[in-house]
Amino acid sequence: MVLCYNAPFTMGNIIFLEYFFVGALSLFLMSCAGSDGSQDVFTGTVQDTMLGNSVPLSTTPTNNPSGGNNPVLISSSWTLTWGDEFDTISYANWTFETGGGGWGNNEDQYYTNGDNSFTTYDVTIDSNVLVIEAREEGADSYKCHYGDCRYTSSRMISEGKREFQYGRIEARLKLPQTQGIWPAFWMLGNDFRNVGVGWPRCGEIDIMEHVGWEPRKTHGALHGPGYSGATPFIGTHELAHRVDQQYHIYAIEWDANGIQWFVDDVQFYARTREQVDNASNNGWVFEHPFFILLNVAVGGNWPRYPDSTSQFPQRMYVDYVRVYSKR
Repeated sequence: MVLCYNAPFTMGNIIFLEYFFVGALSLFLMSCAGSDGSQDVFTGTVQDTMLGNSVPLSTTPTNNPSGGNNPVLISSSWTLTWGDEFDTISYANWTFETGGGGWGNNEDQYYTNGDNSFTTYDVTIDSNVLVIEAREEGADSYKCHYGDCRYTSSRMISEGKREFQYGRIEARLKLPQTQGIWPAFWMLGNDFRNVGVGWPRCGEIDIMEHVGWEPRKTHGALHGPGYSGATPFIGTHELAHRVDQQYHIYAIEWDANGIQWFVDDVQFYARTREQVDNASNNGWVFEHPFFILLNVAVGGNWPRYPDSTSQFPQRMYVDYVRVYSKR
């Protein structure tokens, strides 16, 4: 998601320039899942901002991606190695990261120490879910980079608790949708805080991020040395409906040779190690463990800011996060 820490890095401090590149991406949806259980059939091309070429895509899912009570089934070639089903918020898995310094992107929210996250039962999917809630509130007890904070939210990280190298990493999410909102499901290299490493050398994998001025679109991206901020590798997926209408499964499949991005088991983007190395002077940095982040930002250089049309509170619902390894 290219959201930055109050420290010098994270989530591309120049991310606002991605807007211009995202505008150049060519993705078309021929049909999308509906409440009747019909399948997504995605065809089209995605323009790579680093390689400058179009990658043809035409994929039909083998399982029902419609959300509701029909989650995508994972191939037998994968075995579940870890997951959080969010019956409760487990501090064995997550830490709440706090602060309101703008996170390198001039964001408006203050991330609280768990006050904006809770679990609840969602009758529409017959499951307990995690809720990350962005609120508009006069939070004078919280100070942001512009003064008293106008918004609060949550940012949950698995750093030092659950870290992974390679596999299928996925979450089943229903996203918030309003002008100025910026939810993300992403990963950072676990050497992020090491002296001499930092961002972007640690690597960043954006599994899903959404900005509110694109009601039906989500993005996946890679950031690393030579391809960060304004020039990541980035792909876009477009639904037939707003992102807040249904749950969808956002995933990557990652190995030593490359990374592929999926929505409801439909691949919409891929980058190989060779492509990244060729375009960035051997800048592939995705060969070590990464940790997971879940957050909902409000405002920033890329999503821009809430306006008179924006509605709060906004919620990201997380049915689960799961990690699989190859059998």
